[in-house]
Amino acid sequence: MTRKAVNSWLIGLAISLTTTMVTAGEASMQAGRYTVVAAVATAAQADPLQTMVTIHFPEPHITTVGDAVRYLLRHSGYHLAKPEAADPAMAGLLDHLLPKVHRHLGPMTLQNMLSTLTGTAYQIVVDPVNRLIAFDLAPAYRPMEHRPDDIEPVHTAPASTSKTEPEERHEPSA
Repeated sequence: MTRKAVNSWLIGLAISLTTTMVTAGEASMQAGRYTVVAAVATAAQADPLQTMVTIHFPEPHITTVGDAVRYLLRHSGYHLAKPEAADPAMAGLLDHLLPKVHRHLGPMTLQNMLSTLTGTAYQIVVDPVNRLIAFDLAPAYRPMEHRPDDIEPVHTAPASTSKTEPEERHEPSA
């Protein structure tokens, strides 16, 4: 084989190893001799709220749940919705002091962190078009006049004011 033929063969081989292949309708790329990589966005790239995050909220600067939510969203491309465009209960939630147990979170998805910060009484509302986040009071926690008929209220342990009589014990007969 001539030197020119060998060079042409090596160039052809290099090009064939780096070209994109389409298999079963999905683009993939040969990344090595035995490695094929899918040429698709990761879950976090497709939906930034699915990004895995570990975070420690700075002590003197982040004091409320609202501060923590804004801090979490700062690099996500999402923003907190304006209070007048959201559930009126959201303003009260955002003013709550950040619990000490929530100062360090993760690793978990950004969406799970938002749910953790707001608790079970709130549902995350995502506006993917405008990239806005808001929080609505869950139906079970709404005041009675705003609650749908099919939602059961959340009950806490009742404060009992009456004394209960001890049960009568019967000894087994021998």
